Amino acid sequence: MSAPRSVKELADLAVEPVRFLPGTSLRVSLRTAESMWKQGNVYLLEGNDEQAYILLLRYAEFIIKTLPAHPEAKASAGNWKEIKAHHARVDTLLQIISGIKKRLEERYLQYQRMLLEDAEERRRQETERRVKLIQDNEVDNDTDEEEKPWLARSLRRGSAEGSHGKLDLVEEIRGLQLDRRRDDRSTRHSTRPSSDPKRRSGVSYPTVERTEKRSSFENNSNWTNHVPLPESPWLQKQVSSPPLIPLPPPKPTSRLIPPLPQTPPPSFPAPKKGQEAYEFSSSARTEGGDPLRTLFIPKELRDRFLEVAKPNTTRNLETCGILCGKLKQNALFVTHLVIPAQESTSDTCQTIDEGAIFEFQDARELLTLGWIHTHPTQTCFMSSVDLHTHCSYQLMLDEAVAIVCAPSRGEWGYFRLTKPPGMEVITKCRNTGLFHLHDDVPGGIYTDAGKGDGGGGHVREIGGLRFEVVDLR
Repeated sequence: MSAPRSVKELADLAVEPVRFLPGTSLRVSLRTAESMWKQGNVYLLEGNDEQAYILLLRYAEFIIKTLPAHPEAKASAGNWKEIKAHHARVDTLLQIISGIKKRLEERYLQYQRMLLEDAEERRRQETERRVKLIQDNEVDNDTDEEEKPWLARSLRRGSAEGSHGKLDLVEEIRGLQLDRRRDDRSTRHSTRPSSDPKRRSGVSYPTVERTEKRSSFENNSNWTNHVPLPESPWLQKQVSSPPLIPLPPPKPTSRLIPPLPQTPPPSFPAPKKGQEAYEFSSSARTEGGDPLRTLFIPKELRDRFLEVAKPNTTRNLETCGILCGKLKQNALFVTHLVIPAQESTSDTCQTIDEGAIFEFQDARELLTLGWIHTHPTQTCFMSSVDLHTHCSYQLMLDEAVAIVCAPSRGEWGYFRLTKPPGMEVITKCRNTGLFHLHDDVPGGIYTDAGKGDGGGGHVREIGGLRFEVVDLR
């Protein structure tokens, strides 16, 4: 399990994206807000406090600060009911966010405390390991009989001292080894050093300075008094500092202490059973580096849609449908294909009565995950009309996908706008012509979103996923 993030890190992620892009309509902004609210509640119910905090804080920032500044907010009487509904949630929303924040802070402090204890335990183990090596090197056949009792007393005295004072044992051993090398050069013709106390008393040993390294948590001994920590089995064991063990006088030796083996970084303890479920992960990212959750689409959905669209296709008319679904365990699943009331030509398809679509979705807590449409006689590509249409969907949800089907060619594709530069190009476009060109940009305006055939997109087809076709025409 990954390390928890601080509340400040999560707040920065929540607030940064809350802004209006030029030309974003109030209708799209309100649906974007509704999508944030729904997703935040799903993460909250699943126990994913970090994602819930990001989305709900973003939603609160959007409703309280950003939405009132929208150019259409005051003049749009038709959307006033929906705006009022969003503001009615604010009091409850702030209480929810406050509760999540408290849990996140407690969890983060627990993790920091675990890191301190883990570092202390590793320091203790390293001390014991090196002391054992010193004992093995010193208390052997080369050790003077008169020195063995002294060494035993020193070790006992060091153990009794407990956690009072900490020496950097690594530095002391390093100094010890350097001193031994000097002794080797001065006594190379002697089989062993003299046992004469007078001769030994003339040897000068290097002084090792006492060094202490303390974290910010150790510097403040009362830090745990500010935030109460919940009881947890892994917090019960208190690890004491390693005992200070005096070293015996150095003896000539060529043996070196081996380096400490690599220790893996500590991992955060697993959550309690039932607290957090499995989460889907995705390696897909936008061109700007933002993660994209996996979008699962039933493999049979395209064929089913083409059956519904066939009467229009034979008359050279486009047909469109809305992809609706659910968020579950950090992945998106298409569960409904909604065919809205629409007006079609050979090159365009425009939905009408969007209120009926929203009512259907809200009654079932469905998210808008993208759309699908046909090119009856053309190839599979995104026209300028398609690009502007899809921009609205992707403003509501980064993972929203456009499926284009060209039945006369047997072609189809999953697409999304690049981010950047595609999203910025389309939102800033002020060309009012139905079909128009956009300037070429490095990386292209749109890209393949599919995972199939080695693609690196976030969309994945799965056979056997249940879905429902709802025709609102």
